Amino acid sequence: MKDQGLARKIVGIEMLEKSVPRQGYPIFADGERIGEVTSGTFSPTLERMIAIAYVRVDHATEGNQLAVEIRGHQYCAQITPMPFYKRPTT
Repeated sequence: MKDQGLARKIVGIEMLEKSVPRQGYPIFADGERIGEVTSGTFSPTLERMIAIAYVRVDHATEGNQLAVEIRGHQYCAQITPMPFYKRPTT
């Protein structure tokens, strides 16, 4: 693994359409499966749907557009930085 490098990377995902990603849902880019959601939910604090996922390293750039397949339909998403929320310092 050290010689070959990483095949996939864990990333944060923000859904751009109203849909909730869940564990095991496949992730696509340009019609090709590139990863899988490890966990996802609606965040009441952020008021948006978010997820953590493993994706291929060549697609793991912040801002990249992806599609998450949910019940046979693909919904738009993008890679976003983690952590999703940082408490304000006072």
